[in-house]
Amino acid sequence: MHLFRLVFAFLCGLGLALPALAQGRSAAEIAKLRIDIAARQRPLSQRKTAAACFVTFDIDRERQLRILTDSLDLFRVSLDHLETGAPATGLPAVTTLAARIALHESQIIWGPYRNLATHIRDQVAAGDRGNIAQLDQLARLEPICSKQLSPS
Repeated sequence: MHLFRLVFAFLCGLGLALPALAQGRSAAEIAKLRIDIAARQRPLSQRKTAAACFVTFDIDRERQLRILTDSLDLFRVSLDHLETGAPATGLPAVTTLAARIALHESQIIWGPYRNLATHIRDQVAAGDRGNIAQLDQLARLEPICSKQLSPS
């Protein structure tokens, strides 16, 4: 958890400390940065689902609530950066129609998952017991795992 917070703080600090990067990124550097951000989404998704599982079963509750909250926030920020850009790091907003459509579709797909993960987090944070049916639904909504869980 500490490492996750350090990475998040580093990324935020990088955005504040390196405004000069906004001027001179090559197309290859921009593509690499976008790929790095997009690649981070899968582990964040898995981390959110795992944390939701742990809080549902009341395992290391406070730590897992922090992990779930941090992962939800970082996932949202990452998607925002992919779409609208992050000028401080030299990442421009996407301009092509195909990229904008793909990001919009991604937000539509992740919306119900994010909403349910947030609901589970808020419910457990309020002191309610976790709901296994909601956890099962969350696992089925996660696009990365949904194909594996769907009956053939």
